[in-house]
Amino acid sequence: MLCLPDYNQLRYADDGERSAAGMLLRFVAHRRRVTRGGIYAIGVLPEARRRGIGAGLVAAAFRTMRKHGIEEVVYAMVLDDNAPSRALATSFGGRPHWGWAMYERRPA
Repeated sequence: MLCLPDYNQLRYADDGERSAAGMLLRFVAHRRRVTRGGIYAIGVLPEARRRGIGAGLVAAAFRTMRKHGIEEVVYAMVLDDNAPSRALATSFGGRPHWGWAMYERRPA
């Protein structure tokens, strides 16, 4: 499982500054805090599926993020044909929010 805070909250502030130094300055000087996070990858071995392991991982991620001040979580990058992951996200109250497009090109 991969879950991370959304540091874009620090990077894209209202002042237009986009540098790493500007991000660090806002974080330290202005006490900005990150309140959003994301679950970006989760995987369970095929032989271990349907035993609640994925739900346990998501629940642990939510507890950990809440402990660190995360108030909003995005369960991100779930493909339309990934029914088990979509079901897991909705079982925790998630709802489809953004649309994504995937582009593919095979090397010539």
